[in-house]
Parts: sequence; structure tokens; C-alpha cells
Amino acid sequence: TSNEMSKKHSAFISFSSLTKDSSEDTDHRDANKVVDYSLAVLTPIYEGSDSIIAAGCKKLLKKDAITKLKGINELISIFQLSSSSADGSVLSQEELSLKMKEFVPYFCYVYPRLALDNGRKIREQLNFLLDKLIKV
Repeated sequence: TSNEMSKKHSAFISFSSLTKDSSEDTDHRDANKVVDYSLAVLTPIYEGSDSIIAAGCKKLLKKDAITKLKGINELISIFQLSSSSADGSVLSQEELSLKMKEFVPYFCYVYPRLALDNGRKIREQLNFLLDKLIKV
């Protein structure tokens, strides 16, 4: 047809030419198979359930060095074994491991950016945080 020929030879590409018909869409994946990619995807946004960690993570990407240091220090205090949760109770090893599992994808995203920061204290505290995460 002339319409199809004009699409093939036209220099302009529209969005409609990029969409698929539902009849062309074939899904060869098993519908019952569940794959957890949470640790495989680096994310610039903390997607965990802890609001205190979320607040600390938000501070890590700010421009101000003092704000970054405050965020790193908050995270260090959270991931210490003797740290306490928001209600004052001591965190168990399981709770700490769960929080770390939620935090690691974000940390893998932010670490290379902060490791190259001009502030020596930021780099020092960042590696101290990494040490705490490894020990957990």
C-alpha cells in the first residue's frame, strides 16, 4: 500500500510508527515465574520502607557538603548494630539486614558519585559507611 511505502521512505518518524499492534506482541515468558531484580537495578531514589533512611538518602545528593555529611552520619548511626529504631527499641539483626537489603541498590548508585566528591571528610565518612554496611 502507498501509506506503508511512504512510512518506509519518509525521513519523519512518528510515534504511531513505533507502536506495536497487540496482535504482534507475543510474550514468551512464563507468567508464573517471579524474578526479583531489586538488587540488580541501581536506583537514584531510595525505595525502602524506612523514613529515616529515606531522609538520609535525600541529603546525600544535595550540593552542600555539610548536608551530605549529615546524611552520611545519619546512615552510619542507623546501620550500627547498637543503633535504635524510631520508637527507641534496639534493632534486631533481621531488621537491620532487611533495611540494608532495601538500601544497597541506592547506595550502589550514589557511592561512585560521592567517592569522587571534593570534600575529604565526605569521602572518609562515605567509606566508613561502606565499612559499616559490610560488617552488617
